[in-house]
Amino acid sequence: MKEFLHISLLFIGFIVVLFAAYYFTKFIGSKMSYSNIARHIKVLDRVFLGNDKSICIIQAGKRFFVIGITNHHIELISELNEAELVSISDDSSGSFSNIFEAYINRLGNKKKDKGQGMNRIH
Repeated sequence: MKEFLHISLLFIGFIVVLFAAYYFTKFIGSKMSYSNIARHIKVLDRVFLGNDKSICIIQAGKRFFVIGITNHHIELISELNEAELVSISDDSSGSFSNIFEAYINRLGNKKKDKGQGMNRIH
């Protein structure tokens, strides 16, 4: 009976710690989300070029900038006019599903060609 009470208290304590951790992280997360809201600067787009290297288009007020970011350096590459900001259409031809489908089709065609070649020999 004493062991059951001890195990029950440990289990209840564990549940209390889990709830406390959940609500604490929720509270901290809500406070941190307000600190990341910028009223005057906005990152419009980011392209990762490699490990810790990227190019960003940022908007500061009504001005647009292209900046390069590395681990140790941030550099202004260019300033853009709003007319120069052209949305690049999403070309899905390079998506994984399209590449995979093309590969499967090629494999299927090779098998058909081999099968037809075998039929010709016989």
